[in-house]
Amino acid sequence: MASWWNATGASNFTRGLTSITGQLSTNLKDILTEASEETYDPVAELTRARQQIEDLDLRKQALSEEVLTNNIGFFIQI
Repeated sequence: MASWWNATGASNFTRGLTSITGQLSTNLKDILTEASEETYDPVAELTRARQQIEDLDLRKQALSEEVLTNNIGFFIQI
C-alpha cells in the first residue's frame, strides 16, 4: 500500500504553502502602504460628517413620513 504522503505530495504542499505565504505578505504590504499614504484632513472629515448627518436626517424624515402615513391609514380603516 502506497503512502498518501510521498515526496510529490510534500513538494506540492510546500509550494502551496509558499504561494499562500507570498500572497499574504503582498496583501499585508499593500494594506500598510495604503494606510501610511493617507493623511488626516480635518476639513474633509468635517465635510464627510456633515454629509452623513444630512443623509441620515433625510432618511429619518422619510421614515417618519412613512410611519405617519401608515398610522393614518390604519386609523382610517378602524
